[in-house]
Order: sequence, then C-alpha cells, then structure tokens
Amino acid sequence: MKNQLFLLQIVLILLFSCKENQEFNLNSLDNYSLITFESENLFPEGITFYEKSNTFLLSSYFKGAIYNLDSKSELSLLFQDENLISPAAIAINAKKNYLYVANGDAGVSEKSNETTALKIAGVLVYDLMTKKRVEYVDFTNLSDEVKCYANGLTLDTKGNVYVTDSHRPIIYKIDGQTNEPSVFLEDKRFGGEDWNLNGITYHPNGYLIAIQMSKGILFKIDLPTKQISKIQLDENIIGADGITIINNNQILITQAFEIKEEKMTSGALKLIETEDDWVTGKMIAKNAEIALNPTNSVRVKNEVYALNSSIGAYLFAGKNQNNYSLVKIK
Repeated sequence: MKNQLFLLQIVLILLFSCKENQEFNLNSLDNYSLITFESENLFPEGITFYEKSNTFLLSSYFKGAIYNLDSKSELSLLFQDENLISPAAIAINAKKNYLYVANGDAGVSEKSNETTALKIAGVLVYDLMTKKRVEYVDFTNLSDEVKCYANGLTLDTKGNVYVTDSHRPIIYKIDGQTNEPSVFLEDKRFGGEDWNLNGITYHPNGYLIAIQMSKGILFKIDLPTKQISKIQLDENIIGADGITIINNNQILITQAFEIKEEKMTSGALKLIETEDDWVTGKMIAKNAEIALNPTNSVRVKNEVYALNSSIGAYLFAGKNQNNYSLVKIK
C-alpha cells in the first residue's frame, strides 16, 4: 500500500509539473495583454511587486527615483534620493519589508556627471513601511577597477543579496543579517566588452543563474561551492537583460535587444526550458512583437509582467519617450 501511495504521489507531481509548464504560453497572442501608462521620460528599468500595497514598484533609469504603479495605471513617486542616479534591478525582502535597489550611473541619467558616470556601484535599502532609507551599501571600493555599475540583483532564502556588476567581472554579496558587502565571486568568464553581467536570479534548488549580456551566456553558480558552469544553450541570447523563474524548469528572459543584420532590434521575450536542472537549456517560445526593449520582469502568483523600458530605442538614442507598458502574460 505504501508503495502504491508513493507512486501515486510521483504521478501527481509529474502531472502538475507538466500542467504548470503548459499553462505559460508565450507564443499565443491570446495569452497576453498590455498595461500602458504615461510619464515624461520615465525610462523604467527594474520592476517588482509589493503585495501589501498591491502596486508595482519601478526604478527610473533616467530620473533616478522609485515609483509606484497602481491598479489604475497611475504613477506616484515613492523614493527620491540624491544617491540614486541610474537605478536598475529592484527586489523586496518581504519579511523585513525592505526594498533593495541596484544602482550606478550609466551616463544617461538627468543626474549623471563626469565624477560618477560608470564609476559608482552600490545598493540602496529602503523600508517600505516607514518610507525611509535604511542604508547605502557601497561596492565602489571593493575592486581596483574604476569602471563599474551595479545592475542585477536577487535574494536567497536567508535574505542574502547577490548583485552583478556590468563592468567588473564580479558578483557582490550583501549579508542578510548585517548588510555587510563583500565580493562573493570574481571570475574572468564574467567579463567582456561593453555591458557584461546583468540579470541574476536565485533558483529554488539552491544556486544562482546569471546573464552575461554581451556574449548572451547564462551561468549556473552553486552557492556553497561557488562553482561556475556555463549553461549549454541552443543559441546565445546577446542582449539578454533580466531573468525570472517561471518554475524549476523554465525561465523567462527579457532580451533588451537582439542583433540582426548587425543592427540592434527592440528586443524580445524568450522562454527557456531545461530537462536536466540547468546543465542545458533550450528556447521553446519567443515573442518579439510585443517587445520594446524589455529589461526586467516579475512573477505575481500565476502571471508574469514584463517591463517594456524603451531605453535602447529612445534614451540611448537621445529621444524623448512618454509612453510605456507592462506585458501581462498568463
């Protein structure tokens, strides 16, 4: 009888897993909708969802601030800070009600200047209950390399924060208890030309998956051993920016741009799947029609919201943009 119950449990798990994978269909045009909103030259880069206020939080790459986006698609300023210049990825520690913001100066913010452009990297920590800054964690002096920019960010189950640097071949760590910064991992494989390490996520099986943007590579990083392995993909995803776990075997890549005929496109959303715990991965779905430089995405229950930033097509091209959207994928 025990063996029969065990086999039944295995069958149910397998059926649930298959159902979970099938429900997320990036190819179906009936499976998504656009949430539009307006703000003059907002250029949002990072996104997360705060359950207690039922709002999305967005980081503005140009204005150097954090905004609320409510259910009526109305924006309101949440955090304004002189140290925020070009904030990128953002994430919430729900137990502490802390918001973590990866920050640097990409040289295109209205706050950019010669002394800070590509020369600062850090994380600002805010208390979402008191609406005050808790701490500024500075990585700038953790390396002798001057050029730096803190870009991707993720939390593990212990509240430790892992942050990528797009110009140094480094992943930083912020201790979940003390907020002390350190170099978690430095490796030449993370380096390259222009923008390198970018999106990063914590996988429930106990490792990190990080994007190397200029080469289109995904790395799997074991937390206890710090062992790095390159995930073998069926194609490199040059221009990959953000990464969101859909389930243990699927990730959504927000690709800020693709390279076609030696030109940058407006990007794509790509669903990558593995059958061997991210030793290898294969693209099983792609949608470029609904993409306008998507930078990051967030999962909210059974739905995913991808952020169309317009940064590549407009901000880096010196153009104004007032219209933005979230792609809601069921």
